[in-house]
Amino acid sequence: MPKEQQHYVPQIFLKNFLAGKKPFIWVYDKATDRIFQTNIRNVAAEKGFYDLEVDNAVLTVESELANLEAHTSNILSFR
Repeated sequence: MPKEQQHYVPQIFLKNFLAGKKPFIWVYDKATDRIFQTNIRNVAAEKGFYDLEVDNAVLTVESELANLEAHTSNILSFR
């Protein structure tokens, strides 16, 4: 099963930094000293970030974190 993209900075926080007609976020990549714009789905995320393999089974907390984010989105939205 392919690992899914999991955000270590919740998208609900990243949404508060969107700009432009087509919403995007500005990014600075320290490793390459590059500045670019992209969709919030593409930043502050890593495949399988919250996955843990135990006895040949993959456990994850991603679904619970997504549930928590959904329930708190109205509180955390600054716009």
